[in-house]
Amino acid sequence: MTEWFSYSLEDFLLFSPEVYWRLIQQHSVNFGAIAIVIEVIAIIAFYYLKHNHKRQIVITILIGAWCSVGWFFFIKQYAAINTFAQYLGYACLIQSLFLLISLLKERTSIQQVSLTMSVDTWSRLQNNVTLICLSSVIIFPVLAALLGFNWGTGVIGILPLPTITISLISVLLFKSRMRLFLLPIPTILLVIELLTLKVLLNA
Repeated sequence: MTEWFSYSLEDFLLFSPEVYWRLIQQHSVNFGAIAIVIEVIAIIAFYYLKHNHKRQIVITILIGAWCSVGWFFFIKQYAAINTFAQYLGYACLIQSLFLLISLLKERTSIQQVSLTMSVDTWSRLQNNVTLICLSSVIIFPVLAALLGFNWGTGVIGILPLPTITISLISVLLFKSRMRLFLLPIPTILLVIELLTLKVLLNA
């Protein structure tokens, strides 16, 4: 039993770092000009995140982003080198379903959240969340390019990290009951993603 404590995270790595970096690079390149379209739409949509009547557009984008990451990255690509990745893909598809439910409840969600705090506090929260999300949508592709990757690796809906991060921030504008459904999967996936990156960078 004590032998388990002798293992490190690196011992559970099923592939070499070179294989992983090559996979994500190729995956982002495969999107081609579509990445530009996604980025432009995301910037425009998240700019209007603070406007209640236009928030459904952002949720729709998040639904598409989680479906894309779950199916095209985890199930179609990552599963080829990591057999457990398909289950992460299914988790992404479940998250898309939760977002779809929240989309159908969006109008009542806005009203109930707004009533739990003052108008000024709610307005500041909306402005701050919008600014952080919009900055993240722009910064992730720039950061990816600065690190030597294809800039598309930082576009929401192509790889997990940007999608997870922006989703977690956006959830702050949902009512507490919806957060119970929308927070667990992104949080777990974020931990897995960060641990994976840590292992890959230390390997």
